[in-house]
This record gives sequence, C-alpha cells and structure tokens, in this order.
Amino acid sequence: SSNTYAVSWSKTPNDTDGIFINTEWNVDKLEPALKRDVETGWHPIGTDTIKALVDHEFGHQIDTLIGLKNNSEMHALYKSFSKEEIGNGLSRYAATKQEEFIAEAWSEYLNNQAPRPIAQRVGDLIVKLYNEKHGK
Repeated sequence: SSNTYAVSWSKTPNDTDGIFINTEWNVDKLEPALKRDVETGWHPIGTDTIKALVDHEFGHQIDTLIGLKNNSEMHALYKSFSKEEIGNGLSRYAATKQEEFIAEAWSEYLNNQAPRPIAQRVGDLIVKLYNEKHGK
C-alpha cells in the first residue's frame, strides 16, 4: 500500500524473503514522516531514522528465523502488558499485535540510547533466544 514505508517478507525457503522499502517513499518524504510518527507515539522513541525502520523490519526477520511469536517466554512477556501499557511504554503500533510488539521493541532496543523497560526486556530476550538457538 502507498502508506506502507517498508515490509519484511518471509514465505518459504524457495521464495523471495527479505526487507523491502516502498519506492513511493523517497528520503525527503520518509524522514519527516518517521519523525512525525515518533512524535505522535505511533513508533518508539529513537526510531525516527531510516536505519530504525530497517531495524524494525529486521525484527520481523528475526521473529521468523527463531520463532519469536511462537516462543512461550516471548508470548508470556507480551501478555504481561496491557495494550495501554504497550502503547504508552513502547508505541501505539506495538499495541496492534504481537509481531509489531516484537519489531517495535527491537527497533527501540537498537536505536534508543536508553531503551525503555519494555524494549529492554524484549531486546534482552531476543538476544538470549538467538544465542540459545545458535549455540552462542
């Protein structure tokens, strides 16, 4: 859709997977839109850059890679917060569904110099689960 900045796509091992930026959003349009989204609480604090947008989409790729949305620890963490707590402590977009909760938290974890508690907890859990899965 024309209002979508980017998308993370993961289908099957034989299909095209990856992160795609919508070509309708050039840098001159995208940067002010991202800034506005953060100012209105739609996206987390510190995520008003193109790097943070890519990190959000990469969060979806990590979710697919290690099965975050189906992980009992991640699901319990997500369910431990109300939609209002997620909206206020992370972002309104994160409150829409678990997949966006994961991606928004990951983006804040990487891009906010002092990630807020929800982003910190999710980011730490992602690192832990990734290391467990990949023997680190």
